[in-house]
Amino acid sequence: MLKSLKIVYLSSPLHDREAIWTCRKEQWKTLQRRYFCTLTPIQEYDGVMGKEEAVIFFIATGGSESLFLSYREKMSGPKVFLSDGFHNSLAAALEIASRIALDKQACIHIHGFEALTSEKIEMIYRLQQGWNNLQKKRIAIFGGISPWLIASQVATDTVTKRWGVTFCQLPISELEQRLLHAAPKFMAQAAAQAQNLLSQASACIEPELAEVERAVLFYLILAEMCKERQIDALTIKCFDLLSHAHVTACLALSMLNDNGIVAGCEGDIPALWSMLIVNALTGQPSFMVNPVDLHSDPCIIDLAHCTLPTTLCHSYALRNHFESGTSVAIQGDFSPGRYTLFKCGGPLLDQYTVTEGELEAAPYLSNRCRTQLRLRTDRPVREVLEARLGNHFVVVPGSHQSILDSFFLFG
Repeated sequence: MLKSLKIVYLSSPLHDREAIWTCRKEQWKTLQRRYFCTLTPIQEYDGVMGKEEAVIFFIATGGSESLFLSYREKMSGPKVFLSDGFHNSLAAALEIASRIALDKQACIHIHGFEALTSEKIEMIYRLQQGWNNLQKKRIAIFGGISPWLIASQVATDTVTKRWGVTFCQLPISELEQRLLHAAPKFMAQAAAQAQNLLSQASACIEPELAEVERAVLFYLILAEMCKERQIDALTIKCFDLLSHAHVTACLALSMLNDNGIVAGCEGDIPALWSMLIVNALTGQPSFMVNPVDLHSDPCIIDLAHCTLPTTLCHSYALRNHFESGTSVAIQGDFSPGRYTLFKCGGPLLDQYTVTEGELEAAPYLSNRCRTQLRLRTDRPVREVLEARLGNHFVVVPGSHQSILDSFFLFG
């Protein structure tokens, strides 16, 4: 939650400091009435952003351009510049923004204190905090990438250099060995959590109690490994678990997402990164989906998968996994309202496609993955799909296209 607005100002020493702020006294008072504000000269800015603050760089006078060049390394993440109609502020801000463009980077330029609406400041806060939240994540890839993801390769070394994230490759065999030997350690806890899931589910259709307990046991193993190895997010080549471990990851991934660890399936790194972006910008988990059908109406798309965070749906049933007919999957029911459909991808994870839409009523079909939803999108579905970013998307409740568009200005 935003609690503080830090205004870092750049001003030429040729301008009288008192005169600089005298003409802006009323604007500053208005801003202070709405937010707890601090005012810091660029020379004293330490480049550190608190978890509950947004930072705006105010170009207070002309002649600030050289100051920008001297201190731009401290301006990490999405840079937001404010100008107004005094002391050649606008001219200097335009020069600075133009230099940033020449460097093939991006910034947001806002003119006038009156343009700093509550909505705009909230967007700046979410954008900057989301950017910071993605830094230095530790991402685990269990078992590698599923063989059908032939267009979802990622240059992880480049992504690491840019974001400071760490990708660690972990074998499926380690999960299988832990599952084999973990029963005595986690049996009571798995049984208790399984009963809790069953009590909250609207139904348990195919799975037996032992299968639910084993699926919860697998979640406990993954959660323990995440704690041991300081893993922030993971994706798993989940179909490899079926032959030896006799469990799917569907329930475990659902529970991880509900408990703050972003988790995706099939070893899909772009889909996982999409989920991480959504979580960083909105604070919500998301639903990793397959597009499964298009319609004569160009704005209707059907989506489905066998796992989702139960916090995203108003009710859920425990089912078996669609393709294998084994273990435990989630069939969730969504509330009416706005949803955002999003995917980023490309070798550098710098491409994206996004639209918003409304939930549509749709019949449940037994020949699809267990959780199903139909969206009426704001623009034709084929325009979204023609980004060619692979076979997975993510869905999140709410209207988030604006913040995602803003994020990729810098991405």
